[in-house]
Amino acid sequence: MLLYLIASLGCQSQQKTQTNKFVSLELTVLGKTSIENYNASGINLRQLLEVKHNITFAGRLRCIDNICDSGKYWWHVLVNDQMLMQGAEQYKLQKGDKISLRFE
Repeated sequence: MLLYLIASLGCQSQQKTQTNKFVSLELTVLGKTSIENYNASGINLRQLLEVKHNITFAGRLRCIDNICDSGKYWWHVLVNDQMLMQGAEQYKLQKGDKISLRFE
């Protein structure tokens, strides 16, 4: 019985990691980064961008705040450090998501 109590105490000593309740939006334009945090989940990525930014889509993200694809540079969209493999309208945000938009 004592051995069981000691073993169960060892399992409880592991700390739980707290998940972030915010969605982080990181915008990087030619090396300059700004970070915005939103209390948002359940909406799609396009809706989040439209809250504070002027955006243009034409098959994919083309412009944010008048910074547009030029042939040399374009917008890279990553979610939790992975390239987004679906449209911004299809991706539903979840608490703790890290969205990175990189113009490079």
